Amino acid sequence: MLSVIEEVLSNTVSKTSLIKEIIHQEQTPIDAGAKSEPEISHETKLPSQPLINTWTSDGTVSPVYHSFLDEVGDGPLTDDLLRSLAEELISLERRDVETLKTEKEDSTEFKHNVYCGLTSQGQLIAVKQVALDASTSEMAEKEYERLEREVDLLKTLHHTNIVGFLGTALCENAVSIFMEYVPGGSISNILSRFGPLPEKVFVLYTRQILEGVAYLHANRVIHRDLKGNNIMLMPNGVVKLIDFGCARRLSCLQTSTGSKSDLLKSVHGTPYWMAPEVISETGHGRKSDIWSIGCTVYEMATGKPPLAHMNKIAALFYIGAQKGLMPSLTDDFSTHAKGFVKACLTRDPKQRPSAEELLRHPFISHHSQACNRPMN
Repeated sequence: MLSVIEEVLSNTVSKTSLIKEIIHQEQTPIDAGAKSEPEISHETKLPSQPLINTWTSDGTVSPVYHSFLDEVGDGPLTDDLLRSLAEELISLERRDVETLKTEKEDSTEFKHNVYCGLTSQGQLIAVKQVALDASTSEMAEKEYERLEREVDLLKTLHHTNIVGFLGTALCENAVSIFMEYVPGGSISNILSRFGPLPEKVFVLYTRQILEGVAYLHANRVIHRDLKGNNIMLMPNGVVKLIDFGCARRLSCLQTSTGSKSDLLKSVHGTPYWMAPEVISETGHGRKSDIWSIGCTVYEMATGKPPLAHMNKIAALFYIGAQKGLMPSLTDDFSTHAKGFVKACLTRDPKQRPSAEELLRHPFISHHSQACNRPMN
């Protein structure tokens, strides 16, 4: 399927020889007359176009949502209506699937680019490309091992709400991870363009996020960076979790008491979405993802994560101190929605519900009874 990939990273490749080869390539002078035309991915500069502000910060609902809510009325949100809204939002975002676009991302440790690529068979794929630091063998090995962990984790995950893994390749000193192409926009992009989502919509997105996270947790995987920017919306209304650069697999099943051997202590994630136990480095597990889900639901409901009025450092201190109250949803939202966010933002991780328990929360179950899940 990916015949354009000339060299595939496999378990038979010696890590030491691979790193030495990368450093050798980095130090070898490049022939000025030689032409290098990578076949894996391309980049095209997009003309800068000012976006139309379709919402205001005073709580006014976007005209796009007004039209949608008028059509829904008091009835259930059907699959066709959800697909229609997703298609409308993505269309207005002007995300043309024929445009080869690059998006620069800053990971917690290393920078990478995300490209839209095209295989020789005409299949669109997403390509996450990381340039290895070949200045020293230690740095190259550290970066390679990090990518190796991400790949080993991704290739074991198969779920509707998790982006699909296709393969990997090494081109000079850059490692490319090939992923399923999601022809849509992130929840974060949708919010910045159109404002907060109606509750009837974000409850269905929340259910899909929970199902993806429940699958991860059942497979002993913690995402560790859940937020609107790492959740993609497809034209059919399905959402997918992306970016597993911070994800880790627990060494053993976590007990109900949360034994220390099951907890991670390294700080990973994005400040406004980070759980208290992550910031304080007291050890975190599956329940840290639940806190991030609560922050993401708050983000979908209000347009911004909790404590967005603070700078990142102040927010970290506030959350990590575990003394101040976290913001709650206003009375504009249902009692179930407010209770859901409050449950997710429970400071004691042992008292915080699991993803499976949250799928049975009235906020989710009440809406699930009225409509079916959108299908691919």
